[in-house]
Amino acid sequence: PAPEGLEIVPVDPHDAGLVREFAETVARGFAPPEVPAREVDVELMMRCARHPRCTGVLARINGQAAGAGSLELFDGLAGLFGLSVLPQVRR
Repeated sequence: PAPEGLEIVPVDPHDAGLVREFAETVARGFAPPEVPAREVDVELMMRCARHPRCTGVLARINGQAAGAGSLELFDGLAGLFGLSVLPQVRR
C-alpha cells in the first residue's frame, strides 16, 4: 500500500519553486546520501521540467519531497526518465 501522507504533484513548468524542488529531488536521488546534488544536474532536470513535451511529477510524503520523475510524449511514443527516490524513503 501507498505510505500515509503520500501526495503526487504535477510540476507546473511556470512555477519556479516547484520546478526547483522537482529538479533537486531527482538529482539528490541519484547522488550518495551524504553528497549534495550537483548544480549541473539540478539545472539539467530543471530544463527537462520546462520542456513542452515533458510532464514532471513530484512525490511528497507528509509535505516532504520523496521522489520525482518525468514523462515525455512524442509522436505516439512515451519515455520515462529521471526517476529517483530519496534514500531515506526507499522501500
